[in-house]
Amino acid sequence: MLSRSLNVCKKTFIVVALALCLIHFSQAQDIETVKLATVEWPPYYSDKLENQGYLSEMSKLAFKEVNLNVEVHFMPWMRAMKLVRLGEYHGVLGAYWNEERSQTYFYSDVMAYSYNGFVILKKNVSKIQYDGDLQSLSGYVIGYMKGHIYDDNFDQADFLKKRGANDKIKLISWLLTNQVDLVVGGQPVIMHVAKSSFPAKVNELTPIKPPLSRRELFIIFGREVPGMGVLRNQFNEGLKILKHSPRWKSLAEKHSIEPAPVD
Repeated sequence: MLSRSLNVCKKTFIVVALALCLIHFSQAQDIETVKLATVEWPPYYSDKLENQGYLSEMSKLAFKEVNLNVEVHFMPWMRAMKLVRLGEYHGVLGAYWNEERSQTYFYSDVMAYSYNGFVILKKNVSKIQYDGDLQSLSGYVIGYMKGHIYDDNFDQADFLKKRGANDKIKLISWLLTNQVDLVVGGQPVIMHVAKSSFPAKVNELTPIKPPLSRRELFIIFGREVPGMGVLRNQFNEGLKILKHSPRWKSLAEKHSIEPAPVD
């Protein structure tokens, strides 16, 4: 009798689980336009850029592979996170990995990398020899943004000569006028600001390797929102197709960003 009751409960559980899966799948299938929320962060994403920037265009191309359209909406970061968690938007574009955050959101596959590192004048490439050892930069003045966190080793390196600025335009102007020897920050971001603010001078600048740090960028989807696990999988499917096509490299070249390696 107990065995029969257990079998009935097991069958009931399977039926309920299948029903929930079908509900979640049908809700994902009902989506025609994926709404993504994010902040202004050029050149990765911005309403002022062509196709709204690198990751915006990437997400549109990847979702197109699975027959879904995309809208990217710009707003404060915390508002974007909240609205996606509540299901008012489908995903947050360009999130970093965070263990606590992963309990609340599904993560997509890696879309791109954000690099923190140094930018110098091209004419100084042979002069400034940097191989990842910060001690090799002890004889130079490094411009940085006040209040920013870059990398533990750099932030705690008291032996470095650092000069703090309040905005990136001033930081770049110092570099162009030899008031500092290097500037530190998100390399694609620095180069984008230089291109926007000093278009005649941007070709005088170059990022150098290795970077101080590398952060992976993802789309995240609310775990408590029905259908979002399926939608995440659909995006990953489209992203995989995109990564193995010639468009992957040409997209990165178009936005002047180094593409993430293809697995």
